[in-house]
Amino acid sequence: MIWDRVSYFPEDVDPVVYHLPEHADSFPPDGLDVVEQAMAIVGPKLAAVTDRQIIHGDLHIWNVHARRSQLWALDFEDIMWGSRAQDIAISLYYLDDRPDRDELVSAFRRGYERLAPWPTDDTELAVFMAARRLMFVNYVFNIDMPDRVEFLAKSVQRLRVFLDRNG
Repeated sequence: MIWDRVSYFPEDVDPVVYHLPEHADSFPPDGLDVVEQAMAIVGPKLAAVTDRQIIHGDLHIWNVHARRSQLWALDFEDIMWGSRAQDIAISLYYLDDRPDRDELVSAFRRGYERLAPWPTDDTELAVFMAARRLMFVNYVFNIDMPDRVEFLAKSVQRLRVFLDRNG
C-alpha cells in the first residue's frame, strides 16, 4: 500500500462512497463541497510525495503499549509506503480535541528530535492531517458508524479551517 491518495486501502476493502447521493443527508449544509475542496488540495500533495519509506500508518496512543519504560508499537494493519511527515501527521491527528494538545505536540516533537531531525513544517503537516480526516470521512460510511453525522459535522468544521489557511 502507498499513501499517495486519500483512500489508500484497495477499493474492494474501503471503496470511495462518501459522495454517493444516499450519503448527502449525513453532511452539514455545504459539507460535501468543503470535502471536495479539501480533496482537490490534498490529493495532488499526496501524489507528489517522493521521500517514501515503510511507515506504521496508524501510530497513535491506542496502538502503543508501555511496559517497564519501553514502548511497543502494535497493530500493523495499516503499514504502508509513506513519508515520515505522513506518519507524524497520523500520530498528531488524534490530539486535536485534547486541551493539552500543544503541550503534547511539543513533547512529541522533542522526543522525535532526540533521534532524528524534524522532517516537515506546519503547512505540510496540516495537509497530511487533513488527508487523514478525509480518509475517515469516507471510512465512516464503510463501517456504518452510528454517530457519523456528529463526526462529519466536526470534520467539515476542521476542514473549513484547513481551507481558510491553505485554500
